[in-house]
Order: sequence, then structure tokens, then C-alpha cells
Amino acid sequence: MARRAGPMISVIVSPLDADDAERLLAQVKYEPTVTWSEPVNKTQNAARDTAKLLLGICVLAGVLILASVLLGFFFGGSRILLARFGIRRADESFTSLNISGK
Repeated sequence: MARRAGPMISVIVSPLDADDAERLLAQVKYEPTVTWSEPVNKTQNAARDTAKLLLGICVLAGVLILASVLLGFFFGGSRILLARFGIRRADESFTSLNISGK
């Protein structure tokens, strides 16, 4: 026995008592509820969403530019300070032959 209620299908395979199976299938209920919360004016909201997206992209680009400039000053300044105090890293020390002076 089977019964369909909306998108649900209730099935009882080989019931012992047909009346009990009918009563059990009658208890299956489906009551759909629809909630409509979409704004009425779609074009105005689409334009607003596009403007927010572009503003977010510009803000993110500004933050990344500012971060790269600050990190550049930090790393460059640390190299200058290390050179002033005479501290050299292993990759900065190399030997040159100066053979172009002849």
C-alpha cells in the first residue's frame, strides 16, 4: 500500500491488516509553507549590491597596498639597521675580484 502527500511517499509493504495500514497512511500529512522575503524592487537592490561589491574590492585593494608598503618599510628598515650596526647576513657577504680596473 502506498500514499503520496506532496513530495513524500508513504509505503507499507505487505501489511497484515489492510485497515490498520490505511489508518497509518492517513496519519501522514504534508503541509507546505512558503515564505516570500524577496524585495520588491530588484533593479535598485542589484545596483546597490554591485556598488557594495565594487566598494569592497576598492577597500581590499587599498588595504593590500597599505600592507605591502608598510611591510616594505619594515623589511627595508631592518636591513638598513642591521647594516648600520655591522651585522651581516650570510647571503650578503660575497667576494668580488674588481678586475675591471685595468
